[in-house]
Amino acid sequence: MPVVHNDLREFIAFLEKKGELVRVKREVDPILEVNQILDKLVRNQGPAVLFENVKGSTIPVFGNAFGTAQRVSWAFGKENLIEEFAKQIDTLLMLADGDIQEQMMGLKARGLAEKWKSLVQLFKSPKFRQALKEGKKSMAMLPVRVKREKVPCKEIVLTGDEVDLDTFPLVKLWPGDGNKYFTLPLVITRDPETGAHNVGTYRMMQLDKKRMCMHWLPQKHGFMHHAKAERLGRDLPVAVVVGADPAFTLGGSLALIGGAHEFMVAGLLRGKAIEYTLAEDSDLYIPASAEIVFEGVVKNGERAMEGPFGEFHGYYSPPKETGVFHIRKITMRRNPIFHVSTTGMPVTEIHVIAHEIARIAGTAFKNALPGLVDMNMGLLIAGFPYTVIVSMNKDRPYQAQEMMHLLWASSPQSAYITNVIVVDGDVDVNDLDQVVRAISLHFRPDQDLMITPRGMADMEKPSTYPRGVGARMGMDATTKLPSEALGST
Repeated sequence: MPVVHNDLREFIAFLEKKGELVRVKREVDPILEVNQILDKLVRNQGPAVLFENVKGSTIPVFGNAFGTAQRVSWAFGKENLIEEFAKQIDTLLMLADGDIQEQMMGLKARGLAEKWKSLVQLFKSPKFRQALKEGKKSMAMLPVRVKREKVPCKEIVLTGDEVDLDTFPLVKLWPGDGNKYFTLPLVITRDPETGAHNVGTYRMMQLDKKRMCMHWLPQKHGFMHHAKAERLGRDLPVAVVVGADPAFTLGGSLALIGGAHEFMVAGLLRGKAIEYTLAEDSDLYIPASAEIVFEGVVKNGERAMEGPFGEFHGYYSPPKETGVFHIRKITMRRNPIFHVSTTGMPVTEIHVIAHEIARIAGTAFKNALPGLVDMNMGLLIAGFPYTVIVSMNKDRPYQAQEMMHLLWASSPQSAYITNVIVVDGDVDVNDLDQVVRAISLHFRPDQDLMITPRGMADMEKPSTYPRGVGARMGMDATTKLPSEALGST
């Protein structure tokens, strides 16, 4: 039976019952040692781990939560997340409609008149009426507000000199890293102009007791919110959650559904509404399940150097300027748990997470990209989605080239997709021998190679120059139609 985990502790208890958790009682050092253990565990399909005695802190560290595909599914209370996602894809894609999302969130508005107005607008929408055919589970997307006094993450409130990052078990993953990091923070912001919420997972490097670098890249919503705030001459209010229920934690990584409200997506996928409360010093939504919440602002115009950092592709990224997060208040449970993740040379936990998200993306793309059969982003081979293999059924000439452009233009993660290889629908994209055979038989460089120069690229990719600038390449390795000049091959 599916099990919905209301917070991180319930998930830990569930994993322990399943024999998928070990507890480490001896002292471990958050500088390199914690990550060394996590790295070995994930590479050997090992269990999640709770370090109960961490040097320099009284707070235990939890890691390798999502080190296997099965644990990613369990995080949402499912045995097979991909199958469940496919059943709910229409409802999930509906959440990308900004008007419908705003109207649904309006059902949470105070005042009968406002709620009635939102309800009338919703039932005028054919998309929403279609979603309701799924029954009550469609309404699980609406988050539920919980009163402050009932929220455990506000049991302790730290302000002023009590705010001290050195008392928390931030981790340093690799010897060349610039400092200690939050490696799995949920960064919550609002668009300064529209008020739309965003939850993103952006690593954060410690600068001192009260300041951290905010590593959000130009294609990320958090970066865009900060850029808007700076144009308006404002600081950007930010809340950073470390430790939450696992569905919400992974929901912060689901950028594939552009514009969708992460609270809604996580609630729908796990089949139960996400409970939230308001931050202490802003109107930001905070998941009620949170272990620790760091509140503050990313300052207008302030920058600091972040890095180096051992990246997901196995190289160190060089230092770069980022915004600076000033922590003004910390709220947390009485006995909090600090949740961390690991990355580096593949395969690590972040690659397992990304692989499962990529599988979800493939399901979503099938509904949006005509002819798409399957896709392989190479996350468990190369560790990054720079080269994507796509299989498709063509029904018109040059449809493979159309597919390349659609992927580069429509994906929220398009900056990462450098190379696209398109093969026929009967080719298994996960079998590289079949893919190489298709390239060998059906690809002609003078006609089937497409290169687009100078576009936005992942800033952490070693081959981009100047940093964040790169080219894209497409290879049409499909069987050619007669009208595609070469004749049938």
